[in-house]
Parts: sequence; structure tokens; C-alpha cells
Amino acid sequence: MEAEEEFSSIIEWLKAHPEALNDPQAVVDQIYAVSHQSDVEEIAQIVWSILPELVEMTTPTQVSAILLELRERNFDVWNWIFSTGIEQKFEMTKKMFVAVAVADSDAAADLLFHLQEVDFSKVIALAKELTPKIAGKVLYVLDEYSYGSASPILMDMTPDMVAEILGSMTPKEAAFIIDRGGFVFLEKLLKAVAQKDASLLDQILAELPPETVAKIDMPFVKGK
Repeated sequence: MEAEEEFSSIIEWLKAHPEALNDPQAVVDQIYAVSHQSDVEEIAQIVWSILPELVEMTTPTQVSAILLELRERNFDVWNWIFSTGIEQKFEMTKKMFVAVAVADSDAAADLLFHLQEVDFSKVIALAKELTPKIAGKVLYVLDEYSYGSASPILMDMTPDMVAEILGSMTPKEAAFIIDRGGFVFLEKLLKAVAQKDASLLDQILAELPPETVAKIDMPFVKGK
């Protein structure tokens, strides 16, 4: 079956069975049925062919559920969809990433980890699309997954954004991320917080290891 026919087949099926949009497993079953269990790239290309119309037909919650079902079914397909997306179809990829991040911060963090190797500037752009609260959850999981990975992303944000994201976490979580970023990032991030929220700064400093605080040579740190 040609790609155009595969696209039409799935879209027509969805239009005939709108209830399936609430059944991500059924949608993914249909994608696999028309793909004839093709290789990873071909299945991912079929998904990309239907995504623009699928996004129009669904809510962000529905499309994220379908994407997460694809991830469960075949991680390589999921990874190919987003790796290709940030290079070739970035605007659509941003919409998909935001939908996924709202639904599953672990999956979004895993995406950022893998996409860093494709285009780090695009990873930063994806993170900037998130609300501070969602970004905080995703970046915390990312740093748990990959030591120190959140700090370089935060460093490319404005002091306002840094303070909002770190402020959406508990002080202990914010300190966890800042401490693991290493000294190059630590002092810059603390400075960004200090510019916007002195109270938050004090709370984060209270949660940092004493040996880390002792090394900080900055005027806004008490006792320095």
C-alpha cells in the first residue's frame, strides 16, 4: 500500500470510528494494520503523514495518549518520530512534546535526553514551550535520569524563567538540580534566582550541601 493510501485509510477509519480517538490502543492497532508491520522508519513515516490531521481531530490529551501508546508498543518508532520531527517538522513537534509533557513528565524527560544528541538548541526550545510547573517536573526527572542535564537547559533561559521553574519545585528539588549542574552553572543559576526572588534563594541555599555553600564566593550568599 502506498503512503498516500495508508494515510487515507487511517484517516477514513478514524472518521468512521470517532470513538476510537478515546482508545489509543485501537488507533495504534490500526496504524500497524495498514503498515503491514513494516520497519521502524516506515511506520514512523505513516504516523507523520497522519499527525497534522490527527492533531486537528483530537484534543492534546487524546493525541498524547496515542503517542504514548506508540512509545509503549515500539520505542524505536517513538524515538524516530521525534528525532526526525525536531529536524524537519519542528512546529508540529513542539505541539506534540507539550501534549506529552503534560501527560507524562517521565516520557518527556526521556525525550529531552535522547534529543540532546540530535540538536541541543531545539531541546532548549522545547523546554521553553512548557509552563514553569510542567518544565520543573520534566527537568527534575531529566536530571535524575542524566546527572547534571537540567542546568545547561536552564542556563539558556531568562532569570525570570529560571526563578519561575525552580520556584515551581520544592526548595530541595531545586537545590538537587543546581548542585548536580556543577560549579559553572551553580553560581550563574543562583545569581538568576537572586535577581528575582531573594526568599527562594535563601530556601535553596538552606537545602544545598554545606560543603557546596562553603565554596560559593558570591556577595548575596550570607556570610560572604
